[in-house]
Amino acid sequence: MKISALPSKFSAPWGASAGPSYIRNIPLGSQIGITNGAASLADGFPPLNFLPVGSGGVPPFGQDMNGILRQITQWSQWQNAGGLVTYDASFSASIGGYPFGALLAGTTAGVVWLSTIDDNTPDPDTGGAHWNNIGAAPSTIMVGVDTGSANVVTANVVPVPSAYADGQVFIIQKMAADNNGAMTGNIESLGSHPIVNMDGTALTAKQWPASAAGILEYNSATTSFRLLNPAVTVALSVRFGNSSTSRKFGRRRRRVRAFRDAGRPAPSFCGVGRGPHAVRWLRPGFLCGRWELGISRQVRKMAASVLLVRMSQPPGRARLPRHPGRAHGRAQLSDFSHLTKPACESF
Repeated sequence: MKISALPSKFSAPWGASAGPSYIRNIPLGSQIGITNGAASLADGFPPLNFLPVGSGGVPPFGQDMNGILRQITQWSQWQNAGGLVTYDASFSASIGGYPFGALLAGTTAGVVWLSTIDDNTPDPDTGGAHWNNIGAAPSTIMVGVDTGSANVVTANVVPVPSAYADGQVFIIQKMAADNNGAMTGNIESLGSHPIVNMDGTALTAKQWPASAAGILEYNSATTSFRLLNPAVTVALSVRFGNSSTSRKFGRRRRRVRAFRDAGRPAPSFCGVGRGPHAVRWLRPGFLCGRWELGISRQVRKMAASVLLVRMSQPPGRARLPRHPGRAHGRAQLSDFSHLTKPACESF
């Protein structure tokens, strides 16, 4: 069948202007014994309409013909207009429940209910089972600006949702203050719910920085918003062999002096955060700490942190050891700082 075969629509139902003398509603129950020859939904046109008048028959009523054609074309017109109907408890009971695949309009704008079973009798608008809301668009991305406080997001968004729905995504620009603890959010005054990490845990301080754009996803199972892009915190700890050392230069000096006390040449170390091209030789007796305390390109690419390269040779062309991490220790990330701090000290 082709779209070109689409028939003309009913811009008006049959008998729209007929006077009451020429049209009547068709009753559900039989009219036999009540009004001889009258039609009903139960009988259609009764047997008397099929008998000759000379044999006691009764001609069909024109009002009945107009009445049934009007009822049929009224529904055709509704469907031509793309209309859906809301849940009707009486109608549902009369037919034994809605069938699988039935579509009903919700009482809230934008909600369309799809029946997932046959003989479906519960009311979907009051939480009845076996109905899915396919009218809400969970993938719609809505954008707005926070006008709340440090830990309370209050925002109006575009497009405007009529209700929260599972999977909705909101991009909200935070007001000019970092969060300092657990957060809640209220979009379009639809209700306040917790804002949590993806694992469901509460946010901690500075996970949503001031004026930053946060991506929230609504989770109907937990009635909460998940923050999909929290600020990352990483800590830097440095290991020389099996020993941990702090970032204080005093402790570094002690480590280097330990090499001297053991009768070995005092090595120089250079922290590399951006690959081998940044490695350079330093004369023995100097300790250079250039720590890329952020997530550098090398870290993102290799999931590694700062390499510590031990050098005890005179100045010359730099070469990375074959296994610098295993042979001379490596820096491991577990804390975040976005500072780059060069520092060199002599001994």
